[in-house]
Amino acid sequence: MHDQQAVFAALADPTRRAVLRSIASGEASTATELAARLPVSRQAVGKHLASLQRARLVDSRRDGRETRFAATPAPLATRSPG
Repeated sequence: MHDQQAVFAALADPTRRAVLRSIASGEASTATELAARLPVSRQAVGKHLASLQRARLVDSRRDGRETRFAATPAPLATRSPG
């Protein structure tokens, strides 16, 4: 899938937008922390995070036994037509 299409597909879901907003509003978060702030299960958050990662809207890093997710705004940057 083209990068731009992947971004739009990821952002088409309201729950994924809520996950991304939650991540973007603070420090890097774990899936468990996100699930505690949102009305969805930890497993659902994990699936939404996977979609956001495929679109390169979030990145993950290991922190001990946890995986922390942070927003990566580059795919949302305005590009000039080319």
